[in-house]
Amino acid sequence: MQVRELIMSQPGRPCTTENIARRLDISPRTLRQHLASAGTSFRELRNEIRESFATLYLKDTNVPLESISEKLGFSDQAGFTKAYRSWTGTTPGDVRRQARSKK
Repeated sequence: MQVRELIMSQPGRPCTTENIARRLDISPRTLRQHLASAGTSFRELRNEIRESFATLYLKDTNVPLESISEKLGFSDQAGFTKAYRSWTGTTPGDVRRQARSKK
């Protein structure tokens, strides 16, 4: 639960296994072991949170895709779009268009 909250507080680039472990005062290896025993990994947890934030930004704001990708720690919009499509099966642009058509 603490790991999830820490990732949510900084889902962008500073969010690494090493930084989260340091904030919890444990080693990165111990963090990975705890997450594995909970049936998840740092990457899975971080991507789940990034997907949630991205979907929220896409549906409820007019923040440009480039800014969303930066906030979530992607080096460029193309990387964000590729990741989002792998998570959801749809593109960020499609999600935004569907949200706008419902308003």
